[in-house]
Amino acid sequence: MPKNAKVVVPLLLIAIIGSLFAYDALVVSDEEAIEALLETVTGEVGDGWVPRAVALTSPDQHPVEVRALGVSRVYGRGSRPDLEREGARVMSGLTGTSLRVMSQRISVEGDVAQVTLKLMTERGMVDVELRFLRAEGEPRFTVNRVAVDRAQGLF
Repeated sequence: MPKNAKVVVPLLLIAIIGSLFAYDALVVSDEEAIEALLETVTGEVGDGWVPRAVALTSPDQHPVEVRALGVSRVYGRGSRPDLEREGARVMSGLTGTSLRVMSQRISVEGDVAQVTLKLMTERGMVDVELRFLRAEGEPRFTVNRVAVDRAQGLF
């Protein structure tokens, strides 16, 4: 082995390993992207909560099904104002409280992500299921289904 190879090979290996760590740090997985979206709608419920939550949807692109307490409604093209109005009505009772994540499970398969959350507030616990879709060619997931299956003491 030439003398230069004894120096070049280890440096090359260090460069490759360093590049892999840098790539991992720069590239966000789908699960990490979903976690970041969830962070925008957990924590304090205040004036900006509903607009942040509705920003996670795209009813003009994917209809949004909302099911809570036995009532189901689908918001489609042009219904973003209705979704915001209904969201503000429903969440008004939780203003000033905090949504804390007790547990979460995120499963991503292709362009569909399923999320199960157990949230705790000062007023009780709630189980929420979300389905996120990513439109073909789009980098961002949007919510197209919200199901509140149990809301102890919330409403």
